[in-house]
Amino acid sequence: MKVKSLIYTALLTLSFATPGIANATLCKDIPSVQNSIDLRVNHELGGHVAKHVAGVGISSKERLDRAIENQTTYFKNSTQYADFMRVWLQTSQLECVTNRVNAEGNLVERVKKTKDNKAYYKGYNCKIGKFVDTPNKAYCKEAGTEFEPREFPVYIRNKGTIRDPNWILFTIFPLK
Repeated sequence: MKVKSLIYTALLTLSFATPGIANATLCKDIPSVQNSIDLRVNHELGGHVAKHVAGVGISSKERLDRAIENQTTYFKNSTQYADFMRVWLQTSQLECVTNRVNAEGNLVERVKKTKDNKAYYKGYNCKIGKFVDTPNKAYCKEAGTEFEPREFPVYIRNKGTIRDPNWILFTIFPLK
């Protein structure tokens, strides 16, 4: 009986001493995630969502921030993005737990088509002739052909530390 008690105590101690195990919180409920959904502040917080919204883009020379012609996929506009994220905020069950991030430091929720999001579940290529590539910004000015994505991966990234996490929406896009 003593051995069982020691094992239980050790497991209980480990669960409270290891950041990210106890008290998991849904990402959608974290204020820094909610704030980072706003396209106006997402890039300032370290995300690159606007790269995947036609007509928006990001002014940056950084490779991750720049759209790539004939490769990057898009939301049609900021309204479709906002509508999609509104549904995500209502339905997501992704927990922000630091010990579950992938090799790039992200948590990923793979959003599939449902009755709740089907009106916004569309992806777009860039309209021919509407891709702009300058030294300071590469983006799509206007959405072109529509496609039905396999999924929308939602990437949530910890921009803080294990002990003091600062979760943000890093990116989301329609995946072909």
